[in-house]
Amino acid sequence: MTTIIVEPNQSLYDIAIERLGSVLALFDLAYANNLSPTAVLKSGQELIIPESLYKRQDVINTIEGTQQKIATALTKKDLSTVIPVRGIGVMVIEESFIVG
Repeated sequence: MTTIIVEPNQSLYDIAIERLGSVLALFDLAYANNLSPTAVLKSGQELIIPESLYKRQDVINTIEGTQQKIATALTKKDLSTVIPVRGIGVMVIEESFIVG
């Protein structure tokens, strides 16, 4: 196992894809860190990257080749720029969409 430091606006989903190459590995990542799969991460937080049966090295290699970080988590400030004036809008986990 290795550890990583969470970058700004990263979610467990982002890290599962970036470091393990599969969204299925999200549950291994959450379990290894005693977190919910929908946990809100803090920039600078340390996470364990476990071994996973779902690891896809080809996906990891492709992402590493782009030299970019995956960071799709939105803050409340970010939401103001993406919520449409009309239409169905969005549901925000732990705010308008409660996981329990």
